Amino acid sequence: MAHVTGFWTVPGASEDSVVDYLKTHTPRGLTFEEATGSNATGEAHIEADLIEYSATKNAQNGLVYEVVPRTSDVVIRADSFEIPSNATCATAPPGTALGYWGG
Repeated sequence: MAHVTGFWTVPGASEDSVVDYLKTHTPRGLTFEEATGSNATGEAHIEADLIEYSATKNAQNGLVYEVVPRTSDVVIRADSFEIPSNATCATAPPGTALGYWGG
């Protein structure tokens, strides 16, 4: 899986206006999945909105925006995930398991 992360700042914007914009401007080739509330990052709890898109409903390929308010602006983190069409699933050694998303 290829995973790319990018960060942007939107000066003078409100969190709600950025979330509304992202929800109504789906990136080309993707489908809006959902918008959810707060997210925890590491040990620090961060209040954020998550906007999720996928290539097809419930696909592993997609894009997730995390929108976080800051003093006078909004920070956006974008994570893009892509599983190449020629990818194969790994096999866990006997007696072990492969995890996903912390599993």
